[in-house]
Amino acid sequence: MQEYFQDDALEGATISREAQALFDVTLLPSDPKIPAKTAADLEWEGLVELVMRRTLTPEGEEIAGRLGPLPSAKHAQLRLQQVAECMALLETEDDLPLRGASRIRDAVAYSAREGVLSANDLEAIAKTCDVASRTRRYLRHRAELAPGLTSLAAGVESPFSKTAVAGLDPCRDLRDALHYAVEPGGRLSDNASPDLGRLRREVQNQTERIKARVEKLLRSFEEDHLLQDQYFTVREDRYVLPLRVSAKRQVDGIIHGYSGSGQTAFVEPQELIELNNQLRWAQIEVEEEERRVLQRLSLLVAESADALIHNSWVIAYLDLIRALAKLSTQLEATIPTLSENLEIRRARHPLLYLKLKDRGETTIPNDVRMSADERVLIVSGPNTGGKTVLLKTLGMAALMAQSGMPVLADEGSSIPFFKVVFSDIGDEQSIEKDLSTFSAHLTNITSFLPQCDESALVLLDELFAGTDPQQGSALAVALLEDLATRQTRTFISTHLEGLKTLALENPSFVNASMGFDVKSLRPTYEMTLGVPGSSFALRIADRLGFPEHLVERAARVLEGEGKLGVDEILAQLEDQATRLKAEQKHYEQLRREAEVARNKYQNKFQELRGKEREMLHEESRALKKRLDEARNTIKAQLKALRDAEITRSEVDQAQRKLQEAEKALESVKEKTRAPSADASGYVPVEIEEIEVGMDVFVASFKRPGVVLSKPTSNNDVQVQVGAIKLMAQANDLYFPSEAARKGRSSRPGPTLESPPSGVFVQTSANTVDLRGMRVEEAIERTDLFLDAMSMQGEAGAMIIHGHGTGALKRAIRDYLASSNYVKEYRRGEREEGGDGVTIALLGAK
Repeated sequence: MQEYFQDDALEGATISREAQALFDVTLLPSDPKIPAKTAADLEWEGLVELVMRRTLTPEGEEIAGRLGPLPSAKHAQLRLQQVAECMALLETEDDLPLRGASRIRDAVAYSAREGVLSANDLEAIAKTCDVASRTRRYLRHRAELAPGLTSLAAGVESPFSKTAVAGLDPCRDLRDALHYAVEPGGRLSDNASPDLGRLRREVQNQTERIKARVEKLLRSFEEDHLLQDQYFTVREDRYVLPLRVSAKRQVDGIIHGYSGSGQTAFVEPQELIELNNQLRWAQIEVEEEERRVLQRLSLLVAESADALIHNSWVIAYLDLIRALAKLSTQLEATIPTLSENLEIRRARHPLLYLKLKDRGETTIPNDVRMSADERVLIVSGPNTGGKTVLLKTLGMAALMAQSGMPVLADEGSSIPFFKVVFSDIGDEQSIEKDLSTFSAHLTNITSFLPQCDESALVLLDELFAGTDPQQGSALAVALLEDLATRQTRTFISTHLEGLKTLALENPSFVNASMGFDVKSLRPTYEMTLGVPGSSFALRIADRLGFPEHLVERAARVLEGEGKLGVDEILAQLEDQATRLKAEQKHYEQLRREAEVARNKYQNKFQELRGKEREMLHEESRALKKRLDEARNTIKAQLKALRDAEITRSEVDQAQRKLQEAEKALESVKEKTRAPSADASGYVPVEIEEIEVGMDVFVASFKRPGVVLSKPTSNNDVQVQVGAIKLMAQANDLYFPSEAARKGRSSRPGPTLESPPSGVFVQTSANTVDLRGMRVEEAIERTDLFLDAMSMQGEAGAMIIHGHGTGALKRAIRDYLASSNYVKEYRRGEREEGGDGVTIALLGAK
């Protein structure tokens, strides 16, 4: 594609800037900047590069390169939600259809300035419209899983203003016109205009006439030995022949040039001049027609410029969200909670994590917890013990949360939203600027200190280590106390003894130490909160073979200064902490092994239980078959006896026997239903068990929910999962446990879907016909009729209401549900009249 200008895709354009401005404020805010020193110290650009590599579009890569802090926690929370939704989509192995989108903003802006675009530009715009259409359709079909991304693609009101943000516009008319006029590969189609195909055919015909004439000339000149080579070529859009320089004057025509060796003259013979002229005129006509087509199509692009530029921003932003989700999934990152309390569970540095993972090694995670009142974390311990890496890990987590990116920590982590992160890490000595290490650090800290408040995070590595320890310690205490007063969250690493006692005097300070294995002389890289660390200098020197008398002398020097005791106490505390951690790991391993064993035996128990229930289920099926045969026989006999001379007591006795048998069967069926619970213990819900209000587990969403409707004819059930209402397949619903299923099945009360087991014998005396009545009249008639049936000792009654609009049927059944005369009711069997009648069994509820 052509590059029309570099800096601003809207520079000089006449199209509206409203869409881009609103999009910038809502979705791509970039007002805050990461301080250059912080970005370099924390290697932020390395993480940005990882995000850029995972983009699919050039414009997505562009905005990924600008990834940085968002202006507020609300912005960050919105982006975290969008990334979480995209991670859920990627878990389904269903990727966003963003491939094919190109960088079109420059070309669109050029068309808005009445510029004429190339066919390649138009093809790129058409393909980007295709991506917009596919992405909009893709997200609309996944609205339940990704409501935030769907609203972004379909259009949504800005969460930060009252203004509506446009969604993806497929620009169907423009897209159809471009696809019709431009072929794949960026060539105008012959059908792009009524004349273009004809003009191109004329060029082709003229070309063939010239080639035929050239072939004759080649044969003629070859016989006369005038040719340098047996071929023809094109110079300045005209067909010419390669003649020997010595023969050029033997042929009338125009010389268009010579070969590099000077041995060949490229001559246009007189016979070809008119033919070449005709060809050139035909080519010019084609070019003019193509320009007219391109101009017409460019005007169509200009008319849709706002929508196209907004589409490009939305696609680029969705590409950024997808890249963040892809990287977060690879890093096993999680969505943090943004709060004043700092609790990062098993924090890891993303770049170190990937580096060690590539080498088959694991990163040592660390837990960091600080309440809202604790402002300064002081990390001490031996050299190369991981203090600097810990500071960088915490700083990177803060920047990732600031930018709306999941952090490399376990679920349940929380982190404050810092508006700015300042750092002073590494050796800042500069010969060019005539600065010592101490001076360089001091200059850097002085530059950002006035901007420190409760919204800032400060990282200080080896604070004031490049000067006299006592004076450096005094300066460090003064600085940290000032930062604590400003409510600035501060993480520092140090060897200064004077800082290790601050936590004992001020609740705003927290100590932490990095572990070190003295026996192996290796750091453990594990942090222990609440305990200051020792530098272990004397122990390390002794283990490394430093002369014993020098180590002893050093110990006496420290003892004379009153410092050996403190160091020894810290070393002992470190040893105890190491032993406790080792024991903790041992017990954690035992717990995991016990958990594995428990799951193993639980699965075995479920397997044996399932086999037992399956055996009982087989017996139940055989029993049901025999009972069905008995039921059919009794029904046939009852039907035959309706008009026969039998007593009411005989009929009632037959009904009671059948009811008792059916109740026994249902009890056996319920107890022996074949289980098919999954490994998690969830039990499938049969479709006839689904009731409004029941608690279920929706397997595809891995979330509990509540049933809102009965199954449709397609077995779809409306379920509320959290705040979302969705349609799920009945076979996607499970009971949370077998106990929940059994508890549900034991609830009393018949429904129309669970018909009473009794057999009803209909006579004219126990039947009432309500068809043609109004609802009030029908209910009054039914109440009087049931009262009479109850007084006569009838076991049941048939109520004929018909189908109609269904209003009368619903009113009668609502009345029966609350009537004191009715024990249970059901719709009629097919031979009784089907759903046009209702059978009520009388008696106390």
